Amino acid sequence: MNSDLRPLRAGIIGCGRIAGSIQDEVLHRPDFRALPYGHAPAYQQARGVELVAAADPQDGVADAFARRWGVPSAYRSLDEMLAAEHPDIVSICAPSRHHTELFLAAAEHPSVRGIYLEKPVALSLGDAARMRAAAAASGVVVVVNHFRTFDPVWRQIRRLIVAGHLGEIRAVQVRWVEGWSFGGSHLFDLLRHLLDETPVSVYAVSDDDPHGDNGGTALLRYESGVTVGVTMPLDAPGTEIVLYGTAGRIVVDEHGPKIFRRRDGLEILEPFPSTMHWTSGMVTAVEELVAAVHTGSAVSSDLEAGISALEIAVAINRSVASGLPERFPVADDTWIVPSI
Repeated sequence: MNSDLRPLRAGIIGCGRIAGSIQDEVLHRPDFRALPYGHAPAYQQARGVELVAAADPQDGVADAFARRWGVPSAYRSLDEMLAAEHPDIVSICAPSRHHTELFLAAAEHPSVRGIYLEKPVALSLGDAARMRAAAAASGVVVVVNHFRTFDPVWRQIRRLIVAGHLGEIRAVQVRWVEGWSFGGSHLFDLLRHLLDETPVSVYAVSDDDPHGDNGGTALLRYESGVTVGVTMPLDAPGTEIVLYGTAGRIVVDEHGPKIFRRRDGLEILEPFPSTMHWTSGMVTAVEELVAAVHTGSAVSSDLEAGISALEIAVAINRSVASGLPERFPVADDTWIVPSI
């Protein structure tokens, strides 16, 4: 990217937790080594962009947010912000029930060239299809905040898989949190990144409400033969992913990655084969978006990736409700995942 280009102007709609205050929750957690965490602090550190405005419909929220993060201007609505600021990039941090309307308004505005979108991208595949059409018509670049896909640890693990360090991946076992459509969106996009494929079927059961989004177990099957088992217990926080290959396995939890290799019939714990540079996945996502706006380069998690993650969440919820496996692609555009 040409360093002489002017910084792109960014605005945030929705000044709640993920926009900035979530940073307070993780500042002193040892498992969060790659800060910043939140849209506003990510924009402050990213190259080639400046955060110039924020908007929120609740009284005083955008003003308080702007004071905290040093944002020059605050507004009560996206329309006001677009009309006054003509931003190049819009971060959509509002609750997901508002994503579609806000996305359409941003994509249709002539100044907007990039959208940094929270997950799940929409509440239904029908709404997601409207967003896809709007993005195609306007040419706007979309990055979805699946920050683990941009994280340096997971990128190195992807490189190890491609290099054959684990042999052929046969299975993945996961413990995850925060529901199929919310936290699950991170997981499903990360699996896409690691396995370089999407599932062909899923079967799921629920731990609680058979029509709810939280808690349960799902088995995802892929065309290559890989199976992914996901447990999402309601009362057991923490995450863990274990990738099983023919030559070893990798375990990643809140303590970091561990790699085990098979030698002479034994499993040996080896040093993780990388010197990690702890960079924020959110900063990387913003910088990929900036580069894509300027040059048309690819981004690691785009709107199609976000829609794919939503489709998996819809399929899981449909399987829970029916008691039957669900195959992909999902034909139901009307199923609504629980609103966040």
